[in-house]
Amino acid sequence: LHQLESYLFFKCSNITDIEIPNSVTSIGEEVFSECSSLSYIVIPNGVTSLESGIFSWCSDLSNITIGNGVISIGDIAFYECISLTSIIIPNNAISIGDNAFSGCYALTSIIIPNSIKSLGTAVFYECSSLKTIVIPNSITSIGMTAFYDCYSLTNITIPDSVISIGESAFYECLSLTTMIIPNRVTSIEYSTFYGCLSLSRIKIGTSVSSIKPSAFSECSRLLNITFGNKVTSIGKSAFDRCFSLITVKLPNSITSIGGNAFSDCLSLRNITFGNKVESIGENAFNRCFSLANIVIPNSVISIGEFAFYNCPNLSSITIGKKVESIGESAFSGCYSLTNITIKTTKNITESIAVNAFDGCLVSYLFYETTEFTLISFDGFQNKVQAIKFNISNSKSIRKIQEITSLPSLSHFTKLKYIIIQNINDLTIPESFAKGDDIEIFIANNIKYIDPYAFKDCSISKFTYLGTDKLEGNFLKNAKSCQEVITSSEYNYNKIGGKAINLKFNKVTGKYEKPNNNIGKIIGIVVGVLAALIIIGVIGFIIYKRKSAKKADNSNIDEEENNIVAENP
Repeated sequence: LHQLESYLFFKCSNITDIEIPNSVTSIGEEVFSECSSLSYIVIPNGVTSLESGIFSWCSDLSNITIGNGVISIGDIAFYECISLTSIIIPNNAISIGDNAFSGCYALTSIIIPNSIKSLGTAVFYECSSLKTIVIPNSITSIGMTAFYDCYSLTNITIPDSVISIGESAFYECLSLTTMIIPNRVTSIEYSTFYGCLSLSRIKIGTSVSSIKPSAFSECSRLLNITFGNKVTSIGKSAFDRCFSLITVKLPNSITSIGGNAFSDCLSLRNITFGNKVESIGENAFNRCFSLANIVIPNSVISIGEFAFYNCPNLSSITIGKKVESIGESAFSGCYSLTNITIKTTKNITESIAVNAFDGCLVSYLFYETTEFTLISFDGFQNKVQAIKFNISNSKSIRKIQEITSLPSLSHFTKLKYIIIQNINDLTIPESFAKGDDIEIFIANNIKYIDPYAFKDCSISKFTYLGTDKLEGNFLKNAKSCQEVITSSEYNYNKIGGKAINLKFNKVTGKYEKPNNNIGKIIGIVVGVLAALIIIGVIGFIIYKRKSAKKADNSNIDEEENNIVAENP
């Protein structure tokens, strides 16, 4: 006997064991398929191949010896051999087919020889008891769903020889704790590590360029991710519901962040974007409850719908220079969002969805640009309390020289603080602000303030730390101005038509009373100088008179001498 034909013992459910003679060299497909009582078998050394389905659904098969001559194990060869606990694959084997050990629920360990080049699709699918497996350096690819639902697998080392890992390869490996992606792998496919609940750390190889959708979704204990420096895209839901993730630092290579990429990362506090990110997808950071602040890099062009929806602890954001659009409800529900720094080089107010900031208690706008995005945004008119301008480093599309003045802030009904640091040659226009108890702070020299800039303001404090003289009655024309402070280097007693109350010494950091006796001192000095001049003039007159008298006496004496000479 040299051959066992395909399906020879198919569904022979009463066979408990069988002895195959050594003369057999060929065993066909599904020869023992569904022999549900078969518990033990020895494959002779002369057999070279275990064909497709040869022991599929042998539910009682717990032990098997495979001869050294076997070089290939076919598809579904041991499919759902639910009692099989261990197996030794011969060192001569070069291939293991798809689903070869799929559904072997009792399989706890397996050694793969160095001769195997690849692990096929679903090769260990739902081997829920598999705890350890050694993948040799000969393996170059791991197929789709290869270890899908291997709940007990705690540790696996992927050798550097591997260049591809298929979709859902480690899907819901609930006990897997750490993973290092080899440097030759170029992509992390769809759902590769989906639902690996115990996975806490992962290091992504240097050749990985893309992380596909749901790659690490629901890795609820993931604490740390180390990205390679060639990753360019993060797919949809790639890290969503990674509840334990605290900090994410994205490499500069990343250009896009997909929708829901980090949604429901409840512990995420800090996200550092690379400097090449161009788009943040819809719902990308939706419900990141712990996120405190974000800086949108200057490379970002679009912020998608609901991108940061319901991040209740988010308190500040910086909108980068190239942002052109902010989608529906992008920051809606960010109840702690109070500070927005704006660097956009275009005024994109019309490209911001009307509900983009619904529920945000925005009270502070900080402009580092001459493109005054959000100044006219309807949602802020009754919220903003402070506005700061510091635009000396602005590189807006419109040249600074084309803009002559700051925008009017008179529509902000609750405005209390205006801070002006560096505005180059921009001026403050008429009807600049409106309201009561407004504090105005100007840190540096300013070119001009319109005389009626504050005509609708009750100013509680006006501070000017520049040194250049400001002309005009802009403070006198205000509704009121309670306190006026200037730099100690401002050499005048009035500003804007109002007397100065205090002067701030930048060296000592202290406030000083202005010297109001300067006028009196000048008057005294002038008076003394005038008196001295008068005294000098009087002395000169007296001197001239005395000189004239002496001259007259000399003339008289000379005349008398002549008379005497003429009458001896």
